[in-house]
Amino acid sequence: MQFPSELGEGPSFDPATGTAWWFNIKGKALHELHLESGRKQVHPCPFSAACLQRSMPPGS
Repeated sequence: MQFPSELGEGPSFDPATGTAWWFNIKGKALHELHLESGRKQVHPCPFSAACLQRSMPPGS
């Protein structure tokens, strides 16, 4: 699999969902890859970003 980015940064992995995340800083996008299925989504960002914070459900 190839997932080109101009400047890939801020990789993270969510073991609960089996999803890898990373930013394409210059392309202003957040990439999401579900490792088991190979499904990939690209989420456009209105600005350059390089870190991701996961929200925890209340009471966690």
